[in-house]
Amino acid sequence: MNNNNPAVRVVILNYNESSYTVDLVKQLEKQSYPSLEIVVVDNASRQEEKQLLNLLPDHVITLFSEENLGYARGNNKGIIAKTGKTPDYHLILNNDLIMEDVDFVKKLVKGMLLHPRVAASSPLVDTVAVDQPLEDQIQVRRILSADQMFKLAVPLFTPFIKNLTHYFLYRDQMPFVNKYTVCDSINGAAFMIDAAFVQVYGGLDEGTFLYYEEIILGRKILEAKKTCMLNGYTSVKHLQGISTGSNSKTVNRKMEVYKYQSALYYLKKYENLGVFRSAVFVTLNEISILLKKIIK
Repeated sequence: MNNNNPAVRVVILNYNESSYTVDLVKQLEKQSYPSLEIVVVDNASRQEEKQLLNLLPDHVITLFSEENLGYARGNNKGIIAKTGKTPDYHLILNNDLIMEDVDFVKKLVKGMLLHPRVAASSPLVDTVAVDQPLEDQIQVRRILSADQMFKLAVPLFTPFIKNLTHYFLYRDQMPFVNKYTVCDSINGAAFMIDAAFVQVYGGLDEGTFLYYEEIILGRKILEAKKTCMLNGYTSVKHLQGISTGSNSKTVNRKMEVYKYQSALYYLKKYENLGVFRSAVFVTLNEISILLKKIIK
């Protein structure tokens, strides 16, 4: 690794809404960091959206999937791509980000170099749809016991576990601005991961389609005796919900099911959740979705 300017591969997952991807690439080209390779993975977008990707500069590598691979498999396609270059870090970015800090990549690399035990790091993510200042927004999550993670993944329990939720969301560590915070997980909208870690332990767990990837990756990192970090010295704005069509005013059943199925995958694979408790988990989440629709 060149410690002055380690090589960074940026992986951007595109699913329709290609104009956001084109805009993000333009922002990346304004970055002060010199050693950037950009890989765009199209997740079976509509034909007209694929054609928009022709607007990308020639140096951007574009990979097309014939099926929607979801978050983990799609990003892994970009991570493992044979491009003739060997990255030191992978920078995973949602395409609906606004990058105002021209030193964004440089600051993320600096944080990784300063903290050798860190396998993955996220910037602060300013979710535009959230009516809160950046200092008060949720960024990362703790990985807790199996029983606690079960409760946290069932919305019916939320009113009764406020203290646990507070702890889960690192509320005790806020604000995160202008400091490095060692933590259990990353923010899936934007994170940098050590390519050496990926080479040894593999990329993202492909058992989920959407959601819970941050927790699962964090668990893999903790099991490898490494850690995650939140870099409070830089941030990006996140429009959120562009590719999924989700918003706070409606209940998107498909997305809600993805959420609890991904949590269930984690609980079964990493916490050995049994058949009976798995059935209870599904039932409780289905009731939660029904109640949400009634309330909305």
